[in-house]
Amino acid sequence: GESPLRSEVLQTNLVLTLAAAYMLAGQLSEAAGTYEEAARQMTALGRDETQTAATLYNDWGLTLTLIGRPREAVNVLRRAIDISQDQRGDESVSPLLLANYARVLREVARFDEASDYAERAHRLAVRLGLEATVNHALLTRARNYLAQGDTDRAEAMLDEVEPRIRQVLPEGHLTFGAVLAQRSLIAQLRGDLTGALAL
Repeated sequence: GESPLRSEVLQTNLVLTLAAAYMLAGQLSEAAGTYEEAARQMTALGRDETQTAATLYNDWGLTLTLIGRPREAVNVLRRAIDISQDQRGDESVSPLLLANYARVLREVARFDEASDYAERAHRLAVRLGLEATVNHALLTRARNYLAQGDTDRAEAMLDEVEPRIRQVLPEGHLTFGAVLAQRSLIAQLRGDLTGALAL
C-alpha cells in the first residue's frame, strides 16, 4: 500500500486542484476557504517552504484580493514572496507574484510600497521576456501612480501598455475597458470632467 506521507501529499494535491477549480468557476469564497485548508495541510506535512507552497499562497492571496479581503491577502502574498526568495532576492521571485503583491498593497493604501513592487515586477518581467507579465505590471504601475495622484506617470504607463495589449488581445476585451477607466480618472484629476465623462 501507499505510505501515509504519500497519501497525505496526494490528498493535499487534490485539495489544491479543487481550489483551482472553484477559482475557474468563479466560486471565489469557496476557493479561498479551500486554499486555506490546503495551506494548513502543507504546514502539517512540513512542506510549507516549497515552491508548491509559494504557488498556493500566491493563488490564495489573489483570491482574497478578488473577494475584497486585501488585508489578509497582504500577509498571504508576503508569505509567498518569503518562500520564493533565496540569496538572489527578488530575482528568484515570480514577477507576477510581485505584481500581485503591488496590487494588494495599493488596495490597503500602502502606495509607496505598491509602486516599488510594481516597478520591481516590471523590471524582472522585462529581463525574463515575460510579455503578458510586463503588460500586467505596466497596468499595475499605472493604477499605483494614479492612486498617488501622479497623472503624468500613470498616463505614460497607459501609453506604453495600450499598443502592447492591442497586439495580443481581441477588440472588446475587458482590459481595454480598464485602460479607458484609468484614462477617465486621469482626465477627472486634471479637471477635464467632459473628457472624463466621454472616456
